Amino acid sequence: MRKTRVKEILIDYRKNMDWLSLYEETSSVGASVICGNSGDGMITGSQPEDDVMERQDKREEYEKRKQFNQLVEKVLDKLPEEERMIIEHKYNLIGNEYYGQFEIGGIPVTDIVANLPFCQQTYYKKRKNALSLLCELFDAVM
Repeated sequence: MRKTRVKEILIDYRKNMDWLSLYEETSSVGASVICGNSGDGMITGSQPEDDVMERQDKREEYEKRKQFNQLVEKVLDKLPEEERMIIEHKYNLIGNEYYGQFEIGGIPVTDIVANLPFCQQTYYKKRKNALSLLCELFDAVM
């Protein structure tokens, strides 16, 4: 597997984390059916069957994304601790608010190294090792 594909997987993983948390928050609130008069005597709004189908589609999407994220988490768990820290910081898998202002995967190296216990040269070596190992691990499971 190519490193660019690994990066895409990690970006999808991060986006799924956001989507899953949003889904969990909104699904606990519940959905209501809103109907109104369209002016020509017909009542408009979503039909109960459509609502059920839409909820079922969202639930299936939720399960699919959750399964994908669980697979990625299993792969990340196999990384050595320092390499995992680098990947978590690089792709903001830790949910850092400051990192949230940057595009996923676009966090400046200087900001990452400032939060890790090693220098920039060591960071680059460990990141390269982490991406190589992730390539091998994702090849094995996907």
